[in-house]
Amino acid sequence: MATVRYNQANIFRLLHSPAEGPHRKVSSVTRKTSAIAKATVKVDTGRLKNTHTESVTDEGTLLRGRVAATADYALAVHQGHKEILPVNGNVLVFRVNGQLVYAKRVRATKGDPWLVNALKTASPWPVVVNPT
Repeated sequence: MATVRYNQANIFRLLHSPAEGPHRKVSSVTRKTSAIAKATVKVDTGRLKNTHTESVTDEGTLLRGRVAATADYALAVHQGHKEILPVNGNVLVFRVNGQLVYAKRVRATKGDPWLVNALKTASPWPVVVNPT
């Protein structure tokens, strides 16, 4: 009968070292996703494109790659939004390019899920999106 011995330190190093195996693959997919997202996001002023961030964290039994756009309006662009109506008055008031704008409503917009599409393109693994 053969005896197999595992070197736990080497297995841990292989799984958790930024230069080795899974960590390297997750980092690669994260970088690729970020690059595709930046290349495919719709650009008006370039602010949304410039707020993309990426990171890889080792959470013990989980390697997590994250790509995010941190602009305050990123979620509305990604997911879209319903019609916006005033709640405490007759009109909405907001600024566009430093100018005050008054509107009775803001029309609904369809989302552009550029981050999910970038992940689907970059990932060698299946991507499943949970409905929100």
